[in-house]
Amino acid sequence: MLWMGQEFGFASDKSLEPRPLNWDLLKNDRNLDLLKFNQGLIHLRRETPALQGETFEVVLKDDARKILAYKRWNGEGNVVLVVANLQDKPAGEVILQGPFLQDGVWHEFFRNYDVTVKDGRLADQLGESEVKIFIRK
Repeated sequence: MLWMGQEFGFASDKSLEPRPLNWDLLKNDRNLDLLKFNQGLIHLRRETPALQGETFEVVLKDDARKILAYKRWNGEGNVVLVVANLQDKPAGEVILQGPFLQDGVWHEFFRNYDVTVKDGRLADQLGESEVKIFIRK
């Protein structure tokens, strides 16, 4: 959920009273990048049926490494897997394996690459505080 300018880095107290936004922030590359990032996530949500329903299943909760992964899907076969490193140091290799992971090609949304899942196994690297979104093709 975004609040009045958060999509481009504008910070304000939450209030129902209208407040002017500082649009000059969009002259900065970092703020503009943040806006584009959020626009991409909004587009992903609108265009991905698995993210529009209520289905949700935690598929990995590694307390020691602070890694969380969950799956979203719909009845038509659209599946999304989100993997998050919840600490500010690299997690290294993360392996997800199980019947929840269908074999085939999965596309990683943020870095725009494909991985092949075979025998229900996906292996990838997670950097510090990194989140990856895999969409089944």
